[in-house]
Amino acid sequence: MRLRALLADDEINILKNLSQVIPWNDMDIEICALAKNGQEALEAAKQHFPDIILCDIRMPVMDGISFIEHVRELGMPCEVLLLTGYQDFEYARSAIRLNVKDYVLKPIDYEGLQANIAQIARTLRENRKHHNEAKKNWGKMLTLAYEKILFDVLMDYSAVPDSHITETVEIRFDELAYIMFLLDIEEYSLKSLEWSEKERKLWNFAVRNVIQEALQEYRIKYAVVQMREGEWCVLVEQMKDSPDPDPGVTEKWAKTLFEAVAQNVKLGITIGVYPGKVPFSELSRAYRQVLREVHLSSQNSNIVLAQKERPDKDVPDSLWSLVEEILSGLK
Repeated sequence: MRLRALLADDEINILKNLSQVIPWNDMDIEICALAKNGQEALEAAKQHFPDIILCDIRMPVMDGISFIEHVRELGMPCEVLLLTGYQDFEYARSAIRLNVKDYVLKPIDYEGLQANIAQIARTLRENRKHHNEAKKNWGKMLTLAYEKILFDVLMDYSAVPDSHITETVEIRFDELAYIMFLLDIEEYSLKSLEWSEKERKLWNFAVRNVIQEALQEYRIKYAVVQMREGEWCVLVEQMKDSPDPDPGVTEKWAKTLFEAVAQNVKLGITIGVYPGKVPFSELSRAYRQVLREVHLSSQNSNIVLAQKERPDKDVPDSLWSLVEEILSGLK
């Protein structure tokens, strides 16, 4: 991870020495800016967002303490080394409230300063590595929680939840709608008879990964929810009040999903597409409608466009429920 350093001192010779004597490249640090006073340094900090700042306390226009105060007000989490003469040392100590990392007395011991900078760089990299790992793990937890909520609503196991997915993360479910795709591996029940339990898990894991990555090129937000073995629901997130996407766009997404699975895992697949957006509260009804048409449709195509309403409304819901139970049991 390459870091950025900003150097500020009104003494040109010291500024030159700081930039040339310290082996910045060896420490994988880039000098993003040089400044002769606090005002120049502040403008450079706003532009480059440095990781490390070395600045003198006594500078014209704006001194080092005022500069660091502005930096902290901007919320920049950079590490600061203040350069100070012996007579300013007590004044420099009063700046501890600004979370200054250390003070460097003039005349500068460049060897000691190099060691100090190297230690700061190591600490920064370790902290950011841990932060990124924690952020990644937290993101996975939120994704799992969101997918669990979607699964329960799709299966009609629970009502629409309130707006909080966790104590700190809020999602306004009543404002969301989705473009729904149902992906079903053709003859999965027969294929799975040839696989061990481990092989079944691997196939399902592989297909899910392919689906998860298939639509990333379109820069859309979507969730992949496995409904049962061999069957996944892909929900492209939309705002409830936004216009429906163009049917050609929806068809392109469906073809991309189909080709991704066919090419990467070599399995036949049928994709059911619900026409238009589905409000969060209607996900269960729409899912059952697409599921019925994927399994019972006479369309001779790998992509089945479902209807918003059942074409055979005269058939009792109880019979459809029985059919769904039989299908679920077979799968």
